[in-house]
Amino acid sequence: MSRLCRPAAQGARDVHRQYRQDPRLRADALGTDPLLAYAVVGLGAAAYSPAKYGILTEYLPHRKLVVANGWIEGLTVASIILGTVFGGVRSIRASRESCCTSTSR
Repeated sequence: MSRLCRPAAQGARDVHRQYRQDPRLRADALGTDPLLAYAVVGLGAAAYSPAKYGILTEYLPHRKLVVANGWIEGLTVASIILGTVFGGVRSIRASRESCCTSTSR
C-alpha cells in the first residue's frame, strides 16, 4: 500500500471501529454493517452494468446507440449523485430523530 493510501485506509478502519462500538451512530433501519451493505450494492451494480448496455443493442438501431449510451451513462451518474445526497439527508434526519427521541432514565 502506498504512503498516500495508508491514512485513508486507517481512517476508514477507525470510522468502522467507532461505528461498531457505538450503537448511537447506527442510523440505518436494519442495523446492518455499512461495509456489508456496500458489498451487496457493488455486486448488484456489477451484475446490472453489462445488462443495461447489452439490452440497447437489441432494441435500438446502430445509429442511435451512441446517444442511448450517453443517456444511460448520464442517468447512472445522476442517480449515484442524487442517491448520495438523499441518503446523506436521510441519515442526518434519522440520527437527529434517534438522538432527540431517545430517553435515558
